[in-house]
Order: sequence, then C-alpha cells, then structure tokens
Amino acid sequence: MEYFIGILLIFIGEPLSAFGQVLQKKYHNLHKDHYPGYEKRWYNSKLFWFYYVIEYIGSLLTSFSLIFIPIIIFIPLTNFRLVVNIYFSKKVLNETIYKSDYVATLIIFAGSFLVIYFGNHETTKFNEEMLITNFSNPRFIVTTFLYLTIFGISTYLYKKTDKIILRRTSYTYSINRTSVTNILLKYRFTSICLLSSIISALSSLLSNLLIMSLPAIVQNNFSWDIVKCTILIGFFSIILFTVNLIIFQQLIKKFKSILLFPVTHILHVVLSIIYSIVFFKILRDIDSREIGIFVLGVIISLVGVFIKTIHHLNIDNMRRIDSAPEISDISDRNSSNCLNDESI
Repeated sequence: MEYFIGILLIFIGEPLSAFGQVLQKKYHNLHKDHYPGYEKRWYNSKLFWFYYVIEYIGSLLTSFSLIFIPIIIFIPLTNFRLVVNIYFSKKVLNETIYKSDYVATLIIFAGSFLVIYFGNHETTKFNEEMLITNFSNPRFIVTTFLYLTIFGISTYLYKKTDKIILRRTSYTYSINRTSVTNILLKYRFTSICLLSSIISALSSLLSNLLIMSLPAIVQNNFSWDIVKCTILIGFFSIILFTVNLIIFQQLIKKFKSILLFPVTHILHVVLSIIYSIVFFKILRDIDSREIGIFVLGVIISLVGVFIKTIHHLNIDNMRRIDSAPEISDISDRNSSNCLNDESI
C-alpha cells in the first residue's frame, strides 16, 4: 500500500511540475515578443511566480513520495515527467512531436519497471549518525569534488564557446566556418545543460534528505539532534535551490523546451543516481544479478530518453533565441552580399 501511495504521488506531482515548466517557457516566449501582460521580467512578475508555484507544488508532491518508497526507485520514476512533457509541449507551446516520442515513452516505462522491480526496496533510516557517516564517506567527498570540478569546467566552456560563436558570426560565411560553428553550438548547449544538471543533482540530494527527515523528527519526538540536522540541510538546500532556479530560468528563456527538458532531465537522473548510490550505499546489500538488472533498467530508460530527443537534436534547437544572429543568419547575410555584388 505504501508503494502505491508513493508511485501515485509521483504520477500526480510530475505532470504538475511539467505543466509549470512549460508555462514558464511560455511566459519567456511572450515576454520576448512584448505580449500585453508579459512585459515584466520573470522575477518581477506575479504571473510567472504563479506558474512556478504550480511546478513547485508538483515537485513537493513528488518529493513526499520518498516517505513511502526508496530513493533509488524514486529517481528513475521521475522519468514520467518526460511523458507528460510531450503533451504539454504540443498543446501549450505548439512544438513539433514525432512518433519516436511515443515509442520512447514505452521504452522509458519498461526501463523504469525493471528499476522498480529489482531495485533495493530497503528504506534508508534518517538519523544523525547516518548523516555524519555518509557525508564523511571518502567516496561521497570525492564524488562531490568531481561534480564541482565538472561544474567549473562547464561554466568555463559555456562562456568560452559563447564568445567564440558570437565572434565567428561577424566573419564571412564559408562551409568550413559553418560546420565548426555547428560543433561549437553543440558544445555550448551540452555544457550549460551539464552545469544546470549538476546543481540540480546536488540540490535534489539535500531536498530529498529534508523530506526524509520529517518522519524521523516526529518518530523521535522532535529530538534536537534530528531538528538541528534538518535545519542545517534546509539552509544549504535553499542556497542550492536558488542557484538552480536562476540557472534553469536562463536555460528555459534561451533554448527550446522540446530539446532542453529531456536533455537536462536525463543528465539530472544519471547524476542523481550516481550521487544517491555513493551517499546511501544502496547497492551494497544486493547481489550481482540484481545489480545487473537494475543497471539494465536504468540504461533502457536512458535509451528511451535518447530516442525521444533524437529528432530534436538539430542546430536550430540549440541556438539561443535571445542571442545575436548565429549560424543560420550567416548564410542569409552571405546571400545578401552576393546579390549586392551582382547588382554592382
């Protein structure tokens, strides 16, 4: 019964989260076009924050499922957001949907089923001793250091490639220059998605621990040891949550959702699974056969996400919609120059 409640919360929360994200994307689109009622920047708009509250309520419902199901099962189940994202992207944003999107949905569910069935069904107990032991674990410290290092590299690559792309577009058009710029566009898009997903994975771990602490507080009669741990986790969670909000709003504003949401989500799921395995030592007490099938389920889910995005992996979707003219406009500019030369 508890498993059913946990899965039901995810199946209610994830559609709400996806709907809220798509509405935020719609707000940015209408703000860019100076549509009446959408003139204010997102952080000054009550309407935007209403859309964000919809996403937050959905995320909160999803997070509360952790009270009923183990975290290693919880993370892959959030792939359900990609399923409903197909519907909302088409209905709200009028973005193109392919048959592969629906095929990928079935593959994602198949992989998620394997994870649910063969995953570790033991619920992690939240207490001060567990936190001290797990946070001081050398593997967790090394993993966190690697994540932060990748975050720094991603930030550098994004800023560097962004400057190079804008500089290259001022040059004369050529086939070689266009192909190189295409590669740079892919690097820029991947680096900013990776940057956002790392912060999201770090934030999710703390948010999940925060939710897991609530039953422990009640069961231990509001013991100060548990309460102070919860307060400390909540403090750092708010900081990471705010950073993630700012970064992700820049992403929603600059890139098309039909590609952005699946790519950031797949990176988030992979990084969160790795982080949770290292922190909670989830795979320690299950045999190699169960580990193999669990890993297979995760891989199948990720293959489904890849199939879902394959038709949307084009240069136009990876161009920033608010930036200076980029690769497609170079060709137009070159054609215009040729016409001027002929008229002369």
